[in-house]
Amino acid sequence: MCAYQTLSFDEKNGYVIYCPSCRHLQLAFGCMLLYFGRDEFERFKKIIDEIAHDFADVPDSVIKTITIPTPCEGLCLYLSLKELRALYHLSDEAKTQLQANDLISLFYAQ
Repeated sequence: MCAYQTLSFDEKNGYVIYCPSCRHLQLAFGCMLLYFGRDEFERFKKIIDEIAHDFADVPDSVIKTITIPTPCEGLCLYLSLKELRALYHLSDEAKTQLQANDLISLFYAQ
């Protein structure tokens, strides 16, 4: 049974939780709930980072024009720039927490 840890939480946008036993994550964002293996999340995060970087100098917009592929074939997120930035921050905080957990586990692995 999974014992999820909260990696990132935003009361307006969603959360990212992680089970260290099975290494699965849940990303709740808007009206979507996505499940990832650890490697899938890393690849998804990289895509978000690249797209966010492409729009770094563009002013916020609430018009949905950005498509982000997911690991599920035929399923994409359709976001505004404002939503993309919220997803970027949510996933970035989660990634940072995962890295911190990995470092901490090195000390307790022995």
